[in-house]
Amino acid sequence: MICGRLHTHVPRTDGRNGLVAQYELYTSNDGKTWGTPVAKGSWARSNTERSAVFEQPQKARYIRFVTLKGFEGQKWTSMAELKLIPVDP
Repeated sequence: MICGRLHTHVPRTDGRNGLVAQYELYTSNDGKTWGTPVAKGSWARSNTERSAVFEQPQKARYIRFVTLKGFEGQKWTSMAELKLIPVDP
């Protein structure tokens, strides 16, 4: 089980294409049922690490990051790392 309240997203560092503009983040205990997003939002175009705070701490086995929109009409995005910052249950 993961238990977290914050996640950070590290974009690729070798270029500015494929950056995430809008996203949703989901959690699941079984990898099949995802429910509503635990975090969602948008980020400015930047190669710096960004973060999103969950509305409430989450306990789950799986995490799903969904890109809703990239920049300049690109139909794909990329990332270097996705980190979950744990909290004590």
